[in-house]
Amino acid sequence: LAAAAPWLPSGAAADAEPPGGGSGAEEPRQLTESDVFLGGQAFSSNESSNLGNIYKWLDDLMWTDLWDSGKNRDLAFAQLLQLSEVATQLLPSLAYGVGQALYSYFWFKDNGGDLHIPAALRSIELHEVSLKHSGCTDLSMGVGTFLSKVCPERWIYLIMLCAEVGAELAARRSDVGRAGQLLQRSQELFKELNEYPFFSFRKWNSIYDINTNSHVFSGPIRQRPIWPTAGLAIAEWFESNFQVFKDDLDFIVQNNLFDTLYFAGHVSMTQFSGKRESWAPLNLIHNRVLAPHACQVANRSCELLASRPEIARCNAHDVGAAFARLQPGMGIKPHFWS
Repeated sequence: LAAAAPWLPSGAAADAEPPGGGSGAEEPRQLTESDVFLGGQAFSSNESSNLGNIYKWLDDLMWTDLWDSGKNRDLAFAQLLQLSEVATQLLPSLAYGVGQALYSYFWFKDNGGDLHIPAALRSIELHEVSLKHSGCTDLSMGVGTFLSKVCPERWIYLIMLCAEVGAELAARRSDVGRAGQLLQRSQELFKELNEYPFFSFRKWNSIYDINTNSHVFSGPIRQRPIWPTAGLAIAEWFESNFQVFKDDLDFIVQNNLFDTLYFAGHVSMTQFSGKRESWAPLNLIHNRVLAPHACQVANRSCELLASRPEIARCNAHDVGAAFARLQPGMGIKPHFWS
């Protein structure tokens, strides 16, 4: 890990007042995104590019042994906090990328299962800045412009973060006042957004109805986190074949094959949990392709899955089935992805 990045290079400043007020002093120039570096890479006014720069820098740490050191994680977190100061005070084009990075990589404290409150609160602050900077608070804009500015993601992530952090603070009883403010803010945002044409037809009644599946599968389908088994053909089919899947999973666990098969196949490069390996979906089939190593061991399960057109012949993105493991004491952060 490098030392803290030089956010304010020589000749750049936050205000236009000459140092010391002398009439002969050279007026400093305004700080721009290209003055700010992370891992040797300069930022720009392009928010998507900035997000990519930050994620690449963090991925290069997270997917190595460097991430296992608390000291290294603290250094990375400190650099993101420095970036967040620049984003909130000077360069709001960095706010979305830094806010997403804090949510993605530092949601859990010390790589464990507990929410990292300082990171979560700073992420909320940055998402608020991002919403305003992008112009997405203007709900009179056309839907095309709304989508091009990535407004849906800015809104729903801010709503989710306010709701989840507020609920956690309330449960801990550590800051009940802040908890109430965040929960109220999530409701205000939801009510405001729900009237916008891109969302109004979805008939969401609660913030917990929000989902991104409805962006793809529109129409009369009711989106929800838990589906009843009765009347859902694939759910009934899974339950009728429960013993086959259980037997294959038991064999994998009892013979200590899970990690070997997981890392030999499609590794889930996500930040859903506190540690790289604490959340691990062992794919049996992914995007219509059976996993060769896993299916050698779980052959009966793979044969069953291959017989279902909803899985084996679905052309939607990121479709499949897996044996998923969550290690004891760990958690999965709230997210929009299913």
